[in-house]
Amino acid sequence: MSLGTKVFIVLLLLGVLFFLLNKEDVADWLVVAAFGLVFIALLVELEREFHLLVRTKKSLQLIYNLIRRAPGYFTKATPKQNWLTTFSSAHPRLALCSLFLLVTFIFLLPLLFQMQSAVYGLPGDTWSSMWWQWWKDYAQENNLDYLKVSLVNAPFGLDNTGFPFQVLQILAYDYLYKAAGPYLYRNILTLLSFFLSALFTYMLVHYLTRSRLAGAVSGVVFALATYHLFHAYQHLDLANIQWIPLFALSLVKLVSEVEHYSDWKKLLKNVAFCTVSYALVIFENYYYGYMVAIFSLIFLLIYLIYRSTWKLPQYHGKKIAIALVLTLLLVTIVVLPFIYGYVKTFAAQPEGISSQKPTAYSRVYPQLFFFSAHLRDYYLPPVDHPLWGGGVERIVSKFKDYDNLFENTLFLGYLPLLLTALALVRFWRGGSWRNSPNKKTPLPDQNLRRWTFTFALLALVMVVFSAPPVSRFFGIPVYFPSHLLHKLFPMFRVYARFGILVMLCVAVLTGIGLAYLLQRIRTAHHRSILVAIIIGVVMLEFANFPPYRTTRDPEVSEFYQWLAAQPQDVVMAEYPLVSFEEPQTYQYLSYQKFHQKRLFNGAVLGTVYDSIRKELVDISRPETVSFLKSLGVRYIIIHKDLYLEGPIPRPLQRYYSTRYQDEFFPEFNKNQPPSIEEKSGLKLVWFSSELSAYEVTAKPSPLILAYHMNIGEEEDWGEEGLWRWMENNGEILLFNTTNNPLSTKVEFKAGSFHIDRHLEIYLNNKLITTILVNTARMKEIELPAISLKPGMNFLRLYAPEGTQNIDQVLQSGDLRDVSICLSPLRITLK
Repeated sequence: MSLGTKVFIVLLLLGVLFFLLNKEDVADWLVVAAFGLVFIALLVELEREFHLLVRTKKSLQLIYNLIRRAPGYFTKATPKQNWLTTFSSAHPRLALCSLFLLVTFIFLLPLLFQMQSAVYGLPGDTWSSMWWQWWKDYAQENNLDYLKVSLVNAPFGLDNTGFPFQVLQILAYDYLYKAAGPYLYRNILTLLSFFLSALFTYMLVHYLTRSRLAGAVSGVVFALATYHLFHAYQHLDLANIQWIPLFALSLVKLVSEVEHYSDWKKLLKNVAFCTVSYALVIFENYYYGYMVAIFSLIFLLIYLIYRSTWKLPQYHGKKIAIALVLTLLLVTIVVLPFIYGYVKTFAAQPEGISSQKPTAYSRVYPQLFFFSAHLRDYYLPPVDHPLWGGGVERIVSKFKDYDNLFENTLFLGYLPLLLTALALVRFWRGGSWRNSPNKKTPLPDQNLRRWTFTFALLALVMVVFSAPPVSRFFGIPVYFPSHLLHKLFPMFRVYARFGILVMLCVAVLTGIGLAYLLQRIRTAHHRSILVAIIIGVVMLEFANFPPYRTTRDPEVSEFYQWLAAQPQDVVMAEYPLVSFEEPQTYQYLSYQKFHQKRLFNGAVLGTVYDSIRKELVDISRPETVSFLKSLGVRYIIIHKDLYLEGPIPRPLQRYYSTRYQDEFFPEFNKNQPPSIEEKSGLKLVWFSSELSAYEVTAKPSPLILAYHMNIGEEEDWGEEGLWRWMENNGEILLFNTTNNPLSTKVEFKAGSFHIDRHLEIYLNNKLITTILVNTARMKEIELPAISLKPGMNFLRLYAPEGTQNIDQVLQSGDLRDVSICLSPLRITLK
């Protein structure tokens, strides 16, 4: 046993020991160190097999010769030997790296001149991610726990303990952000994502086809995918797609080299490669870890089905099983310590978490429709294409079911699809791939047929996984995988992101199709010209410039300079009071980096604090000001320009549907700034054309009511008044803001949907009363006098008979599951 193996085993055992002793931080770093050794060993093996690194002496000599002899290459080159083919043949790997760097620099050109002053992308989520990095710095400078954020959601704060942070982001922050700063840090990671995505895709396709040119084209296709470009606008972690093709390569090697597994060293090397590459995927982004796990299961199923037609010997099947079990075991050992806290917290969530209410651990079911893909998303070019983007935008705007083009732009490219079709035609015909004029590098016939079948079927399955949870065909509901997966994994909602796996499959099939085409061409010169043309067309198809997209923090106005000079312990609320996940909130966060005052804004969707926020979105109501006063808010800022602009910042509006902007944001008061009078408990302290700031002078309210869990939004039923539907386990918050108990009387009306139901009413988990609610008429309910303790009290409404689906009863298209409807609660203090 080598010294490296012994060190790995010792570190791994120590990690397990500290994990059992509840020293999770120490255990995490020991496991990282152990697999860091594996990763280094893996890089060494990759260098031996793929020769990725270039010896410095030869590289410098090559560059020197090219510079010295460049005029001769351009003036005396023959059709069979020009400067490009000479450079490529002299050192193909250096040529490939140069190509990938060139393509990256063309698409990210402004970053070369603004590395320290701007970042690639658009406003919105970019500001949010930069704020989180700033908060870590702020917390360390002020000796605060960065997991417990005190500057937002004041006076409650945000507790991120147990929430799964991305491991690679933490490492990048510790070792790159602190050295490079916020702009250079983000730009370096963006540049690397494009270069490494192309490089690892090249390695995958070259392994399958043994064609460097085909691998190069596939690398460019995957790196420039519109999915990649659009997420680079907003989501840095989702833009880091480079580990996905690396994992796909490890998976292909794991199953295709099974005949060599009599050598345990070869087996363990491939298992380690697969484990480390998957760890890189999931530690970069948990969404990708989730999707790639599903991708792997489907890949193995398709692969085994295809191999079964070859009558695979039994011992090979055992070796595949051994390899898969070892990989699964190692992945569990590596990943579990980092997500254990999240899994534990999720498992401890109270019974009755609603599929209709999002929380940090459970996303809202209807949003699966907004964040899923349709077939047109794969063949429609992006709306920001410099030539035909305007026409595409007019086409897209006519669709009623699109909302967010940052998630729904999944264009695969027409030329990649054409080459994919070529690969499928060759598979369908079953012709020999060896039958070609170019005999120098014949393609493996049976292997390419196998991989064509595997990746083509994988692409189709991934398209199905990206679909909405349910669609109707001739009036019959048809359910897709996301419907079931949401019940099992409710924390995931954006199934359109399976589109990146569709893109990977198309990139692989593009390389296979091109490899066949290149075999029909006799000369290297003509093959180089064809590849250059194809790369040029691919770059044109995926082009998103001019103009280039760069952004920086918004300019700080005079008001925020005044605010920065105010006492530090001040809580302020900025209106429109949108949720913590909407782009306009991120603008408030950018300003906070300057004034450093606590914000009432910042409640996470679905939490009880977000339920309080929803009750306070209308600042024109006098009771809203009283509620804010009782929560410790001193200043209210009304951004008149943001009310007029709407819920989406102007640079982002073309990427969102008007339906999304108009229907889902009551916080913006139909794009009209609220009318406020000073007598309503507010004192004007600042006025400008963009904003007005008020000091809160109202008396605090002793009680705040908020509909929290499993209770829908208010609906106007005309003469019957305002009503809300609940599921079978609704919850209402009664927040006593005083320091003493409050004695109250609670009254409301209730009616049952379709069948009679019992309504059990609990206060702080103690049963108060049980009432029979029927469908014939609305029942008047008056609760006995109840005492509310200081702080939060929860009124729980439970219907033991359960819910019914409205659509199944009325065939109305309303997919909600409901039980009882409620009128507004009337609360009287005694």
